[in-house]
Amino acid sequence: MGGTIAGVAYGTQLSDGYQAGVIFIDQLLETVPDLKRIARIEAKQIVNIDSKDMTIDIWIEICKFIKQLCLREDIYAIVITHGTDTLEETAFFLQLTTNTDKPIVLTGSMRPSTSLSADGSLNLFNAVLVATNEESRGKGVLVVMNDLIYSASNTIKTNTYSVDTFDSNQAGILGRIQNGEVHYTCNIRNTNFNSTKPYFDINKLNSLPLVDIIPSYTDPSSALILGLLSKHCDGIVIAGTGNGTIHKSLELAAKEAARNGVAIVRASRVCYGRVTKDIDDDKNGFLYSGTLNPWKARVLLMIILAVGINDQAVRQRFFNYY
Repeated sequence: MGGTIAGVAYGTQLSDGYQAGVIFIDQLLETVPDLKRIARIEAKQIVNIDSKDMTIDIWIEICKFIKQLCLREDIYAIVITHGTDTLEETAFFLQLTTNTDKPIVLTGSMRPSTSLSADGSLNLFNAVLVATNEESRGKGVLVVMNDLIYSASNTIKTNTYSVDTFDSNQAGILGRIQNGEVHYTCNIRNTNFNSTKPYFDINKLNSLPLVDIIPSYTDPSSALILGLLSKHCDGIVIAGTGNGTIHKSLELAAKEAARNGVAIVRASRVCYGRVTKDIDDDKNGFLYSGTLNPWKARVLLMIILAVGINDQAVRQRFFNYY
């Protein structure tokens, strides 16, 4: 779908200052001829964009296309190339909206295809290795980067530059690829995640509710929340400080929004750790995000609202899962 893995730089020594989403998927596959010995590849170019420009419309299109592919008996697994900027959001969206034992694997790169040390070809090869591995079935949506296998539920991007940018938010990796072999950690080797993970059917949906993210910081203006209220937003995720704490000026506006039926989720700007329940959450009508960062909390909230879950306790149970 584009991204750095399909990017072109102005020089072989450059890993930034490049244009993302230039090379098409057929050209990308030609850079990894060894793929032909491990799988029969059928390629489809849905979009070719810089992932910073990802849209919900594209998410829904991808989800519905994947479901069509999964109905085919000749399709064993699906691999998606994606820019790393929003890869974790797309992966989590697909985690929530697909329900198949067939492996779905996302991969990308931190360096453009023209770089001397481009990582995209190896990441793509490893993604196909993982996708064709029998033990990958039933593991939900996976992310493969830098020889490591992550669950889409826990994957986060942590570095602007390094090839080991992805981490698992303290949940641990699912496995690794070494010398062309896939090795899952022993504690999850025989685990079927699909039997327990939340699944939301969005087949009849063509859009998602309006949910935005607002950060809390020193002396913020409540105008941001009030502005969203004027646009009739359906939900707001507040990227709070620490354990999802919210500056008092924002909190007053958030309480007003909640009273007007807007779903409010407390998340955290901090990369690691769980946001836990605050003593006033029930009184204020706030949800809390658990281990989900603000952008993943937004994805879950949009889907919860889209499928019509109105009970606050039920909404919170989905966040508690993570």
